[in-house]
Amino acid sequence: MAEKSDGNTSENRDIFSLNEFCECFDLPKWVEVVGGSDIGSLKKSACNIQKGMILLLRTLAVDNVTLSFNDAEVGKKIVQVSPNTQVKFNILLPYPDFKRPDKPRTVYKTVEDLLKVCPTYFKANIFYDDPYLPAIVKSGEVFRFVRQIRRPSDRRVYLQCKDADGNVIELPAECRGDFTAEEDENSYTLKEILDLGQVDRKLQLSKDHVSLSLVSDMADGDGAMYSNMGGSSSGDVLQRIMGLPLTYTGLLTFHSPNMFLAASPSEFQQDVWKVPLSLDIKVKTFVTDDYEMPVSGCEIEDVSGQPPPFKVYTLSELLDTYHEDFPVLARLVHYKDMPVEFNHSLEPGCELIIHKIERHDRLLAQSKDSYFTLDRKMNGRFRKVLRKFYAIKDLKDAFSEQLNEDLFVKVMQDVASDSPIQYSLQMGDVLKFKTLETKMHKVKLKSKSYGSFAVINCEKRTENWSFEKMMIPADLEIAIHELPSASKVEGFSIDEVFRHRPELPIKVDFLADFNTMWTCLPISSEITVTNFVTEAVALISPLQNFEPDEERRHIDNRVRDCLLVPARHQMMLTVQQCLGFPPNYFMFPDKSVFIGCPLEKISKDSFEELIRHNDMAYEDYVAGSPNSTGSDVVLPQRKSQSDETINKRLSRSFGNMMRQGPPRFFSRLKDKVKVKADKPTGAAATANAVDNLVYQAGSIHSDDPSLYDGFKMGLC
Repeated sequence: MAEKSDGNTSENRDIFSLNEFCECFDLPKWVEVVGGSDIGSLKKSACNIQKGMILLLRTLAVDNVTLSFNDAEVGKKIVQVSPNTQVKFNILLPYPDFKRPDKPRTVYKTVEDLLKVCPTYFKANIFYDDPYLPAIVKSGEVFRFVRQIRRPSDRRVYLQCKDADGNVIELPAECRGDFTAEEDENSYTLKEILDLGQVDRKLQLSKDHVSLSLVSDMADGDGAMYSNMGGSSSGDVLQRIMGLPLTYTGLLTFHSPNMFLAASPSEFQQDVWKVPLSLDIKVKTFVTDDYEMPVSGCEIEDVSGQPPPFKVYTLSELLDTYHEDFPVLARLVHYKDMPVEFNHSLEPGCELIIHKIERHDRLLAQSKDSYFTLDRKMNGRFRKVLRKFYAIKDLKDAFSEQLNEDLFVKVMQDVASDSPIQYSLQMGDVLKFKTLETKMHKVKLKSKSYGSFAVINCEKRTENWSFEKMMIPADLEIAIHELPSASKVEGFSIDEVFRHRPELPIKVDFLADFNTMWTCLPISSEITVTNFVTEAVALISPLQNFEPDEERRHIDNRVRDCLLVPARHQMMLTVQQCLGFPPNYFMFPDKSVFIGCPLEKISKDSFEELIRHNDMAYEDYVAGSPNSTGSDVVLPQRKSQSDETINKRLSRSFGNMMRQGPPRFFSRLKDKVKVKADKPTGAAATANAVDNLVYQAGSIHSDDPSLYDGFKMGLC
C-alpha cells in the first residue's frame, strides 16, 4: 500500500471545493461560502453567490442523460433521456471486456484503477491483508460496488463496497491487488446507474422491458393464457425512450453527464439554483451552536418572531421531537426520491402542516434482490404463480385426481412414441385434463393382447382450437408449464389479500395491464409476498401558496390535499412554529381521496427494519441506529394501552435513559429530556452513507415541465 498522506494543513483542512464537499458529506447540508475565483464572475448571474453567503446544498442532480446507439438506417443516433425514466437496463462489463467475453478479463492492479470504470461487481483474485483495512480481502471473494467516497479529515479517496454477507468495506484508492470485473444480471434505472458513479458505460435494455413489446403480439388468441400481461394492444405499448425502440437489443452507450448542485440561499429557500460542480467556489460546513440542539414547542420563535432557519430535521426526527405539539408548521428543504404521487403537491421550499401520526397496514414483497411495500389501495391484480413440472407424476402430486375445473398445461419439449401406445407432442402444444385419475390400458395388436399399463386421458388442442382426445403414459417424463385456469385468469386484487389474510409467504405473478405495466413490480419473474406489517405514517397537508407581497391572515381549516408520508422517507424539513390549534380545528376530506404511496420499491435494510419493528423487537433496538427507519417513531398512546407498553415505546425513542423509568416521570419527560440526533463521524459516518447516497440524479426534477418551472431555478 502507498504511504499515507498526512492530510491538509490546519489552515485549509475545513475548506472544500464543491466537488470535494459532495464526496465528503451527505446532502442536504448548510455551507458557508468562503472564497473562490468564480465568485466575482457570478454577480450578474441568476445565482448570485457571494462570499459569506449561507447556502443549502440540496442534492447533486442532472438535467438529462445522453445515450447513443447504432441505428440500422441512419447509423449512430443520440437520444436525451430523463434520469427519472423507469426503463431498466443491464450494465455490461467495462471496456474492452464486453467485446471479448472469451478472453481473460482486464486486471486492475489498484482500487484507483477500479474507480475509473466503477464495475457493479468485482472479484479479488489474490489474498490481501493490511492492518489499515476493515477486513481481509480473500482470493476469489466477490464485492458489490457501492460508490466512491472521500474522507473529510485527510481527503483520501475510498471505494465503498459490500461483501457477500452485506458487510460494508472501504478500500483506499492506493490499495493494491488483482481485481477483475464480474458480470451482473441485475437491472438498473438511470438514477441507480448514476449513483454508482459518473463514468461511461455500455448498456442493454433489460429483458423485462423488451418482453413488454412482445406481449402485444399475443393480444389475440391465447395471449392471455400464456403471459401475465393482458389488456393491451400493439398500439397501446408506448416507447418510454423517444427514438429508441423498446425491442432494441443492441448496445447502448451511457455517456457521463454533467452534474450540478441544486442549492438555495438561506434567505430564499424556495429558490433552487443550478450550480455547476466545475465552478471554483470554496465552502466550509456551516455550524451554529445556537441551533445545535432540537428546540421544544415553546422555544420555536425568538424575540423577533422568526424561527431558527438552520435546524434541519428528517421526517422521523421531527415526528419524534414534536409528536406532542401537533399540528406543526414546517418548510420542506429536500425530499430524496420523492414519490411521483406527491409531485403535484410538494416542491422544495413549500410550507407544510404536519397534523398527526397514524399507523397503516402494508404488505412486504420480494423478487430476487428487489424489495417492495404494497398498500391495499394498489391498482393491478395478482395470481398464484404458475408452476413448472418435469413429469406427469409431479403434476398428479400437485393436484388431486378429481379436478374442480379443467387443468391446462403447455408442453415445453418435443416427445413421441409408438410403444406401448402411439402419441406425439410438440413444444407449444396445449393439453387439457379433466381428471388426473390413472386407468389401466391393454394394448391390442391384431389378434394379440399385451399387458396392461397405466395411462391418463387428456385432450390436445388442434390448430383450429378444437380438442382431440388422446392418452399419455402415467409415468411420462416431460417438461410442462401450468396455464391459468378460468378462475386464475382474472386473478385477485391486493385488497383481497388484506381481507382474507392468507398464510404467508405466497408466490404470485403480477398481472400487468396498460395502466400498471410501468410500475416497479416485475412482470417476468415471480414475486414472494412475505409479511403483513404496520408502519408509522405522517398525515401532511401542503399550505396554500401565497404571493410574496400578500400577508397571511389565517390558515384555512379546510384541508384540500392530504398526503400520507411514511416516516422512513428521507424528507428534510425545518420547523416554522407549533400552531397550537384546538383539537378538531381542521376539516379533512374523505380518507378515500388521501394521497399515499400504494407501491414502493425499498432497500433491503428498510425491508428488514420493517419486519423487525413489526415483530415488536424493542429489546434489540439501539437508539440512533444507522439502519433506523421511521417505523420507530413514538406514537401518541391510546388510553387502553398498559403502562408497560407505553414504557416500551418511550424506550425506543429516548434510549436507555428511560428504560426503567416509572410512569410518574412521563408527564415531566419533555422538561427532563432533550433529544439530540446522533451525528456519527469518521468511519461511522461513511458507513451510514451507504443507504443515504449522495448522487441523487434528477431527484428534484420531474418529467412534468410545470413542476420543473416551479423550482424557480437559475442557470449559472
